[in-house]
Amino acid sequence: MNIKPLLDYIENHVDLTPKEEAFLKSKVVCRKYLKGQYIIQQGDVCKHVCFVISGCTKTFYLDREGQEHVLSFAIENWWTSDMGSFISQTPADYNVLCLENTEVVMFLYDNSEILYTEIPN
Repeated sequence: MNIKPLLDYIENHVDLTPKEEAFLKSKVVCRKYLKGQYIIQQGDVCKHVCFVISGCTKTFYLDREGQEHVLSFAIENWWTSDMGSFISQTPADYNVLCLENTEVVMFLYDNSEILYTEIPN
């Protein structure tokens, strides 16, 4: 998968050296989801933050009555996740559902501190 959109996004905010760019590439995971697949489901612990390369996701939760409440949509060059769950490593409050075939670059929780330390920018 081409992660150039992610690198372009990052370069809009900070300059990465070739070494930092290579390190970043080694610490992310590319994944494809089909329309209707969940990236995260309510109650699961969120282990990754996703940058959308292509496709569209919907972040929502279901209340006790089963009513759906949409918080946001993420399209190309946007981020998606349940950040509260990711940061605290507690069960997710939100679902992230793919509304179409979607490609993402995932930043795994276990690699977050390594990336922050090695690429402080």
